[in-house]
Amino acid sequence: MSKQRYKLSDRQLRALTINERPALDANGKTVIEANPDPKPYRFVDDTQGAPTGFGVYVGTSGNSFEVRKRVGERVVRVSLGSVDDMSIVQAHEKARLEIAYIVQSGGESPRRRDAQERRTTSAKHITVRACMERYIERLDAQVEAGK
Repeated sequence: MSKQRYKLSDRQLRALTINERPALDANGKTVIEANPDPKPYRFVDDTQGAPTGFGVYVGTSGNSFEVRKRVGERVVRVSLGSVDDMSIVQAHEKARLEIAYIVQSGGESPRRRDAQERRTTSAKHITVRACMERYIERLDAQVEAGK
């Protein structure tokens, strides 16, 4: 993320595209100007209540909120969701929760936690019979592969 910080409203965030970007005018107020290099970019949010590391990614297919947190040598960046789906206040709250998890877990990505929860939930609904059938299929595949 760039080091420059900008204050944008929800309406301005939803309207941003890669063809325009925020900038500061002579008075230090955030304005939207043409982007000379229309590529995806990131910037840090400076609205009141924004957690450290909170920013916005402006991409070709849409804009999303994200948060970055350094834990030791690692930097964990987590996408929080689309700018179209949540307000900036909701994104700030979600960012705080994700930062707390990253710090508590020692730098683990919340996405890894979510994937583990999905696997656990999926495994809870399998029967012993279905599990044994999968195991036998796996053994048959190994025999066919010559292992």
